Amino acid sequence: MFIAELSILASFVCFLILAWRKVVPSLTAALDAYSQNVQTKLSEASTLKAEAEKMLDEAKIRESQINEQVQQLEEKSKDRIQTLENENKEYLESLKKKFEQAMQARIEKEILRKKEELISQLTDLIVQKLADQHERIRIRSEIKESELKKLV
Repeated sequence: MFIAELSILASFVCFLILAWRKVVPSLTAALDAYSQNVQTKLSEASTLKAEAEKMLDEAKIRESQINEQVQQLEEKSKDRIQTLENENKEYLESLKKKFEQAMQARIEKEILRKKEELISQLTDLIVQKLADQHERIRIRSEIKESELKKLV
């Protein structure tokens, strides 16, 4: 029995040696390939990370430039708004003055027209009164003439 067990042990050891010679190189090759693949992916990831960091830095620089431009535009806009407000204020003041002048001229014109109308009405009234007085004087003079004739 000892010989049988020893021969089984020897067979098993031979099997392990043969298997080790065949399996280990292919297992090593597979692990090396996997390691190489992981290394390649890590290298690509490192490259992509560097590119991403570079792009991020460029984006931050661009963002900073854009923020500066926005700030400059805001300042220019505020200045422009202030300028426009001042111009509008001056324009409204000039319109107000022109309107006041136009209204004053219109009022003066209306006053002058009313004066002329009143003068015309007064003239007509005076002429009427004079005509009435003249008529009374003529009637009185006729009465005096007729009285004179009667007396004569």
